[in-house]
Amino acid sequence: MRQRERNLFDEIQRDALAEDASLAATLRKVIALGGDVGSTKLRDWAHRELQGYVGLSDDEIPDYRKVPALILIDGVKLNVRITNQQISRFDFPAQIREHVEERVTFVHGVGELESLLSRAKSDGVVKLGIRGGPELAKMMNFKMERQGLGFQVIERVYHAVAEPSLAGVLDAIRTALVTLVSEMRAGMPNDAEAPSAAVADQAVNIAVHGDQNRVQIAQASGDGSHEVYVGRNVRGESRGTKFWVALGSLVGVAVLVVTVFIWQGWWT
Repeated sequence: MRQRERNLFDEIQRDALAEDASLAATLRKVIALGGDVGSTKLRDWAHRELQGYVGLSDDEIPDYRKVPALILIDGVKLNVRITNQQISRFDFPAQIREHVEERVTFVHGVGELESLLSRAKSDGVVKLGIRGGPELAKMMNFKMERQGLGFQVIERVYHAVAEPSLAGVLDAIRTALVTLVSEMRAGMPNDAEAPSAAVADQAVNIAVHGDQNRVQIAQASGDGSHEVYVGRNVRGESRGTKFWVALGSLVGVAVLVVTVFIWQGWWT
């Protein structure tokens, strides 16, 4: 069994670094490794990335799956059809605008994400239904009718995500995978062939959930001695990390706006 675990671990490390290697196939190997070493966290993370995060709360979904998005509408104004018109969440009635976000949380599995990316590459953006979209359209039409703007009709409210942002989600999953392997490798004794369940679980905490409060993990090596995995004792993200995450979100919004401008022919 230890030889199988070592082979799996080596294959995962190799495939994670190979841009042309199938991400889905590599994640399936991670599931197998998690089962062999007894790491529920490792197995569950890879399974979620493959099958998706449908039905989970926002807190249970990794931050790298949350990207900026524009809110767009399609409709009719007099005899003119309107498509891909950007609006703000402040265009919605006050009682619901706080429930409408200018971001998308991708709960899709890796296979679906890759299909969405292929679609986005041809159009520059991918259109996604917004939660409660039909009801939002009805409420906006009612609001406009009361304001004497009944000649305008909104038919659809949806999100648009730029192709670079969607590509970034898949890249972040691969980066998390590389980080997982790196953390497991760092936590293994020199003579170990594969990570223990404790090391694998801790690697998931760090690579996926951003928990930098590493614990000491005593591991028995082959000769009966013990080595200790010691890491930083820093809770949460540093200010520098938070700055770059915030900057990345701003860049994502800027890319999305420019993409829509070009898409609409407003910028030549």
